Amino acid sequence: MISKTVTQPPGEPMEEPEQTIHPDPEVVANAWVGDWRALEERAAADLEGYWAERAGELEWSRRWDAVLDESGAPFYRWFVGARTNIVSNAVDRHLTNSHRNKLALIWVGEDVEQVRTFSYFDLGREVERMANVLKAMGVHKGDVVTIYLPRIPEVFFAMLACAKLGAVHSVVFAGYSSDALSARIDDSESKVVITADGSWINGKVFPMKKIVDDAVRFSPTVQNVIVVRNTGTEAVMDPIRDHWYHELCKLPIAQGRCETVQVDAEDPLFILYTSGSTGKPKAILHSHGGYQVGTYVTLHDCFDVHDADRWWCTSDPGWITGHSYLVYGPLLNGATVFMYEGNPTYPYPDRWWNLIERYGINAFYTAPTAIRTLMRFGEAWVRRHDLSSLRLLGSVGEPLNPEAWRWFHHVVGADRCPIIDTWWQTETGMFQITTVPSMPQKPGAAGRPVFGQEAAVVDEEGREVPDGVEGNLVLKRPWPSMMRTLFRDPQRYVDTYWSKYPGLYLTGDSAKRDADGWFWIIGRTDDVIKVSGHRLGTAEVESALVSHSAVTEAAAVGLPHEVKGHSVHVAVVLVAGLALAGAVLAIPVSMGLFSPAPAPLLAYGLLGAFVCVRLRRSDPVVLSRPRTAPGDRRPVRIDLDRVDVAALPSWCRARRREDRWNALAVLHGGLAGAVLACQVLVAVVLNGESRVAGGPGIGPAATAVPLAAFALTGAVGAWGCAVWVRRRDAARRAAAGAL
Repeated sequence: MISKTVTQPPGEPMEEPEQTIHPDPEVVANAWVGDWRALEERAAADLEGYWAERAGELEWSRRWDAVLDESGAPFYRWFVGARTNIVSNAVDRHLTNSHRNKLALIWVGEDVEQVRTFSYFDLGREVERMANVLKAMGVHKGDVVTIYLPRIPEVFFAMLACAKLGAVHSVVFAGYSSDALSARIDDSESKVVITADGSWINGKVFPMKKIVDDAVRFSPTVQNVIVVRNTGTEAVMDPIRDHWYHELCKLPIAQGRCETVQVDAEDPLFILYTSGSTGKPKAILHSHGGYQVGTYVTLHDCFDVHDADRWWCTSDPGWITGHSYLVYGPLLNGATVFMYEGNPTYPYPDRWWNLIERYGINAFYTAPTAIRTLMRFGEAWVRRHDLSSLRLLGSVGEPLNPEAWRWFHHVVGADRCPIIDTWWQTETGMFQITTVPSMPQKPGAAGRPVFGQEAAVVDEEGREVPDGVEGNLVLKRPWPSMMRTLFRDPQRYVDTYWSKYPGLYLTGDSAKRDADGWFWIIGRTDDVIKVSGHRLGTAEVESALVSHSAVTEAAAVGLPHEVKGHSVHVAVVLVAGLALAGAVLAIPVSMGLFSPAPAPLLAYGLLGAFVCVRLRRSDPVVLSRPRTAPGDRRPVRIDLDRVDVAALPSWCRARRREDRWNALAVLHGGLAGAVLACQVLVAVVLNGESRVAGGPGIGPAATAVPLAAFALTGAVGAWGCAVWVRRRDAARRAAAGAL
């Protein structure tokens, strides 16, 4: 069972960690970084010299004139004057050495019998083919291409092809709505969108092409849409704008060599949108030179990547983790990358463990939410598989609580695999606080700043706080892969990250540092909620809620969640007419009209008003997963394809409670009508007139008939609701693969 972490109030000293785990001597002996203290001191003493040395491990078509230019701070420039291209180091250089025929990518579909493999030679050919297609469509250096693809090999081809041409790619998470996608396309002024007919999610197809159609319908910049055939489902194709990728590959335009364009080290590589507390996503801009150095070095040192390793990062390419440590970082290190299209619990909760065993994965990098989810299924699902190939485990996206850390280490890692818990951001591009395998490990701690970096915990005035006291986490030194600016919004970049503490990068996270120099991340200090490692701005959630016609005002907050880290909780103010509908319906009954017994019916009427209000409060708009795009006006409902199977029983119970309220509200309306009809009928038939509350009674018959009708309809309605709830829950569980 996972215990909840209680955040201590600011100023309170933190408790000493229960345990420090020291690395096995064999791990230290085989690690790239053995004496980590010596390297830490060397990098701290000579920042530019350290990064120049590490950059020299990569290839450059022209060396730099200066390692770091701080004259325009906070707009730092790295490797000034150098010319390069990240594809030259991620793909091209491997074609001239022993990696040429080494596996670069192993892809497994949701149907695990679908497997595609690519050597570095194959990868180079595929990237050239995609680049030739884009070039034929008029994509040149500096143009923006939006990529909206699932976890399939073509997302690698698309990202690398854009980089090869010097174009800027903007990858959008494949689960985003059409409005969110449209906003990102329009903001970046993309010329081309690359998508697929659909993606597989728990055995069903998610209609990606339809979402793209809705997103680009009124786009003033999109000229072409490239569609990858992934699911084989029917897709509506515009005869001028849309093109099947497999058909384009057969044309002469896709054939032949495509030279890698050499760009300035500071030229933009990609835009990646991240949520912000203002509601408008921030367009993070990264460049070729510094980004390639940072991702290469951190993966090499922290995850100790060796030539024979098979690396699996479970992140989606639509997030920064997918960019840095699924695509670019592993390829820069010449590793073999493993990618799986499906979810960890479909069709069974041992899918990941089965794949690790089947493909001999050596390093496994995932999110705490996934770890906690798989914990709930118990150890048996893990222990039925041979995970002896694993030698390193990693965590990313949010703090890994000590209980989950220990389970991950003991059950999955068999007490022998170091856990590399990483803290970093979309903005940083690479790890900032973590460990290397030769370091001691403390369950729940993020670790120490990466080599060359210094971090601090400060109060609101910018003064460093004592060890063990919570404060704002800041970074004190520039680093190569830092974001260069916000796309077309440099002032917001300065205001958001550098204005509060001049000269210090404000992370937006709170943290503590212990006496040994290990940092413990607490959480966000702004209005951004981290759910399962993904940042959701409260303004975006509130905007999505308010866009519903039934809601006038909304407020969103984040509360601790044992699986997701945090969950979004909202409060809404409904349109007055809807909230009062139940009361209006109950007015005749609650007033006792036509009633010989006004008191019971008055109570019944008040209950009815409450139930109707409760029905509106439990509207699916509030209870379901919120949209993350402002202005999304489509109904927001729970998608059974995305239900966490592990949490399904408790989810069904919660929904059952809500459905009972809904059923009671509907039943109330029917019963109120039945009572009123019976009262009118009795009054007319027996007395020829109606009576109001407080008046003389109209006889026993007038009382018996409505009460009998009330009892009969109540019994029938309750039985029917119970049957319906049971059938509905069974259908949900079956649809989610839990039966």
